[in-house]
Amino acid sequence: MKKIITLLFIAAGIAVQAQTPSAELVNYLTFANLKSEVKSDYGTLDNPILSGAFMNISDRAAMETQMRKLQNSYRWPDGSALDFSKRKSMRNKDGIVDMYTMGNGKDTVKIFVDPYHTSAAYFVPKGLVALTSPLLGKVLAPVVKMSEEFYAAQDASTLKESTQQLVGAIQKQIGTALFVDADVLTPIVSDKELDKDLGGYLIKTYVVSKFLAHAKNMKDPKDFATKKMKDNFIKFSARYPEVKSGSLKDTLK
Repeated sequence: MKKIITLLFIAAGIAVQAQTPSAELVNYLTFANLKSEVKSDYGTLDNPILSGAFMNISDRAAMETQMRKLQNSYRWPDGSALDFSKRKSMRNKDGIVDMYTMGNGKDTVKIFVDPYHTSAAYFVPKGLVALTSPLLGKVLAPVVKMSEEFYAAQDASTLKESTQQLVGAIQKQIGTALFVDADVLTPIVSDKELDKDLGGYLIKTYVVSKFLAHAKNMKDPKDFATKKMKDNFIKFSARYPEVKSGSLKDTLK
């Protein structure tokens, strides 16, 4: 009996681990070397968070990356996202900083951010928590469930509205840049003979699949997403042979 209970605990541990998002996804969303340590003077006027978002304003991609990391590195204790829409510029001893005022209905915090410098390590302002892999797993659980229901449908290609909602939920939570691979999706986008609805469905399938793979910490998210897209194309083609598939019948064998 003791041996059986031990095996059940091991199995439960494996199941929990499988639901933990990939380190790549967490790193994509958060500052490098983000600590879970709370410091009462961190994120204040005299000790702001050094986001580095405006270190090179001509590099828009780098700016968007750092802003994404700022917006995702921290959460309210219940895991809900912060609202960075209320911003005011101020001056401290080192120059200009941004002050963000945020509330969650219960508490209000003010975070000061220096967008012109970066740091070797990042800590947590008082009243907030760092985004960790287990917390991200909890936050993403509803979207993961939606993704799994999408795949459970007999013909997901007919679920246009719910598919769009699902991609929208992923975009809102973490964006879709990590889940778009040009080498895989460019042939679909550039195929002039391909039915537009089919192309859009396949691209959304790829995005959802790669998100799900990262959210469940699968071994190779790109391979998983590619295989899922191919499988869906084969099913779609068999059910709707009259739809124009362009060159995909060769590239998605």
